[in-house]
Amino acid sequence: MSLRRQVRFWRTPALPGLELRRARYARQTFARHTHPVWSLGLVLEGQTHFELGEACWQAGAGDLVLIPPQAVHDCNPQGEAPLGYWMFYLDPVWLPGLTARSPCQVVWSQPEAFAALRALATRLPGLLQRGESLDEWRQGWLAQMAEVLACWPAQSPSADRTPSPWLARAQALLCQPQELSLTHLSQALGLSPSYLNRRFGAELGLPPHRYQLQQRIELAKTALRAGAPIVQVAVELGFSDQSHFTRHFTAIVGATPAQYQKGL
Repeated sequence: MSLRRQVRFWRTPALPGLELRRARYARQTFARHTHPVWSLGLVLEGQTHFELGEACWQAGAGDLVLIPPQAVHDCNPQGEAPLGYWMFYLDPVWLPGLTARSPCQVVWSQPEAFAALRALATRLPGLLQRGESLDEWRQGWLAQMAEVLACWPAQSPSADRTPSPWLARAQALLCQPQELSLTHLSQALGLSPSYLNRRFGAELGLPPHRYQLQQRIELAKTALRAGAPIVQVAVELGFSDQSHFTRHFTAIVGATPAQYQKGL
């Protein structure tokens, strides 16, 4: 059965750190991945079942979903029905009251909050397409977002763990554009490959090679937003060819590089 995918992105220099996505998927399979920003979603149709942290979550039409930065998840459609949603990707500067150390509940069913955020999401694409001023929308959006997040239920806090001292260095090394093998990474850290692979996955929810791929895709998204040619992005980030790049990009982002770049 062929994959059906409808996806569109909107962004503007007038609202840095904000990206809006409208998507509808059937039989889409996402690789487990993270985002460097907050992901605030509105499920319009269908169902999704996903793992985040140590818990399993299910969301359906009318639910709000809030995923913190760097949280590993997949959010694939459940069943045969399409999964449709709006998603705000928000730099933490937009959400000063939220931190990963004071987590919110991931899925929230609240009709009034859902309606308010849906109205904001629905209005923005039209404003951008008509080239209208965003000053009024921005003021209303900030007020509505603050009101919704102020009411968002908290999640029971988990025990705070002190990160392993080698983890930050490993993450920094894996954020380079070119691929770094597990052997070279383990040599740089003075750890055995098997221990490093096992402990890194336990700490972050992704093994080193998947974490590194995630960082390369984030670099690719930045380059594509700046207008870089797709084939150039693929080469500079060390992918063997454009089809190889497109396959990995689509598995994580849920859109091809061309679809992502065409966002306003």
